[in-house]
Amino acid sequence: MVFCSCMKRISIVIIRLFLISWFCIYCANATPATDGQNIKLTTASTNDSLLILKSLLKSSASYNPDSCIFYSKLAIDIATRSNDSLSLAELSNYLGNAYFNVAHYDKALEYSYNALKIYQQLNNEIGLAKTLNNIGLIYEIVGDFDQAEQKFILALEIWEKVKAKLPDDVEIKKIHPHIYNNIGILYSNHNQQDKAMKYYDKALILSEESNDKNIKSLILLNIGLVFSKEEKYYEALAFLLKSRGIIAGLNSKDKIANIDNNIGDIYLKLKNYNTAKKYFLSGLTLAKEINANELLKNAYEGLYEVNKEVGNHKEALEYQTLFIELKDSIYSLQSKTRIADLEHGFNMEMKESEIKLLQSERKLLQVHLKSGRTIQLILIGGMIILIFVVIIISFQTSQKRRAYRQLVKKNVEIANHEDSFIPPLKPEQETTDIFSEEIFKKKYLNSSLSEEKKLELSQIIKSIMEGDKPYLNTDFTLANLANRSGVGKSYVSQIINEKFDKNFNAWVNEYRIKEARKMITDPANRNLTIEGIANSVGFSSKSSFNAAFRLYTGVTPSFYFKSVK
Repeated sequence: MVFCSCMKRISIVIIRLFLISWFCIYCANATPATDGQNIKLTTASTNDSLLILKSLLKSSASYNPDSCIFYSKLAIDIATRSNDSLSLAELSNYLGNAYFNVAHYDKALEYSYNALKIYQQLNNEIGLAKTLNNIGLIYEIVGDFDQAEQKFILALEIWEKVKAKLPDDVEIKKIHPHIYNNIGILYSNHNQQDKAMKYYDKALILSEESNDKNIKSLILLNIGLVFSKEEKYYEALAFLLKSRGIIAGLNSKDKIANIDNNIGDIYLKLKNYNTAKKYFLSGLTLAKEINANELLKNAYEGLYEVNKEVGNHKEALEYQTLFIELKDSIYSLQSKTRIADLEHGFNMEMKESEIKLLQSERKLLQVHLKSGRTIQLILIGGMIILIFVVIIISFQTSQKRRAYRQLVKKNVEIANHEDSFIPPLKPEQETTDIFSEEIFKKKYLNSSLSEEKKLELSQIIKSIMEGDKPYLNTDFTLANLANRSGVGKSYVSQIINEKFDKNFNAWVNEYRIKEARKMITDPANRNLTIEGIANSVGFSSKSSFNAAFRLYTGVTPSFYFKSVK
C-alpha cells in the first residue's frame, strides 16, 4: 500500500512537470498562425490539452484538491486564450469546488460566481443549475440560511425544467438527487428535521433511479445524522455504517473521512471512547492526505472531546489548539466579509452593466437621429423641411430625456446601495486599457514591492479613502494620502496605477462623484445648490465638477438634481 501511494505521488509529479513543460512551449508558440493549416494545428492542440486537463481534474478531484487547483488554473488559462466560454465556465466550477474542499470559501464563491455569469450569458440551464447548487452549498456551510435556500430552490426549479425536456438523460438523473439532498441538509442544520426527511426520501428514490452509489451513500449519511440529532444513536449508527460500506469501494477519501468523523461523533455520544477515537483518527489521516481543512477541523474537535472525556489532558489541549487555529483560519472575519461582498458585487455588476448598455443605446440613438436629420435636410425643402426638423428634434429630445431618466434611475439605485457594498479588490484583475497596462508595467518594472505588499498597501489606502474620506478636502493631494498611509508618494502612486487602474486625479474624482451622487439622491439635501455640493465633495470649481459628474454618471448634475426631486 505504501509503495502504491508513493508511485501515485511520483506519477502526479511527473505529469505536472510534463504539463509545465508543455505549457511553456504552448505559451511561447501562442502567436497568430500564418496560414489555415497552422490554425487547424493550434486549435487541435488546444482542444486535446483541455481534454487531458479535464480528465486529470476528474481523477484528482476527490483525493487531491491541490492538484485539482493546479490543473484547473492551467486549463482556465488555455480556455481563456482560445475564447472557449463553455470550458471556462466548467473549469471555474472545478476550481470553485477544489477551493471548497480545502475550506477557502471566499475563493470558492468567487470562481462559482464567475461560472454563473458565463452560463447566464450562454443561457445554459444545466450549467446554471449545477452552479447555483454549488453556491448554495457554500452559503450553507458559512451559515447564511436565506442565501443558501434561495440558491437551492432556484437550482431545483431550473433542474425540474431540464429534466422535463430530457427525462431519460443519465447525467441529468444523477444530478437531480444531489439538489434534493442539499436542501435536506439545509433544513436539518436549522432543526427542521421533518422537512429535511421529506427531501432526503425524495433524494433516495432518485438515487435508486440513477444507480449513483456516491449520492446514495451521502443521503444515507444525512438520514443517519437526523437520527443522531433526535438522540436515536443506534439507528443513526446503522445508517452511517451502511453509508460507509457503499462508499468504501469507490476510493473517495473525502467522503470516507466525513463518514468516519460522524461515526466517531456517535460513538462519543454513546461513551464508547476507544471506538470513537479510532474513527476520528481515521478521518484525520484521510483529511490530511487530501488537505481537506473542514474535515481536518472536525477530526481535531472530535479527538479533543474524546481525550477530554478520558482524562488525557495533554492530548486534549493539543487537539483543542489545532482545532481553534484551523477554525479561525477558515472562518476569519476577512473571509466572511469577502463572501458577503461577492454576493453584493454580483448584483451590482448587473446594474452597472445596465447603465453601460443604456449609455451605449443613447449614443447609438444620437448617431441615428443625427444621420436621419441630415438626410431629411438634403431631400426636403421649404416648410416641409422645417416641419420634419421640428418633429425630429422633439423626438430626439424625448428619447434623450427618456435615456437620461433611465440613467438617473440606475444611478439612484447604485447610490442607495453603496453603503452596504464595497466591491472586493482583486489584485489579479486585468485592466481594460492595454496601452495603460503596458506603460505601468514598464514604469514599475524595477519596483521593489512584492505582490503581497502591493495588496496590503492597496487595502490600507482603500481603507483610508473609504473610512476618513480625505478626498472631501479640496486641497487633498497625493502627498496628503502618502502622509496618512505612512508610505512614500511613489509607492502610493504605483498602487493606484496598478491596483485601481487609474491615475491619482481620476481615482479621487471617482470617489468624489460617488459622494456627490449620494448627496443629491438624499431628500435632506434638496436645499443645496450644485455648486455647494461640488465644494462639499472636494471640487474647487463647478466646471470641473460638471465634467467629472457627466463622465461618471452619463448625465449632467443639473439634470440629475431635477430628476430626483
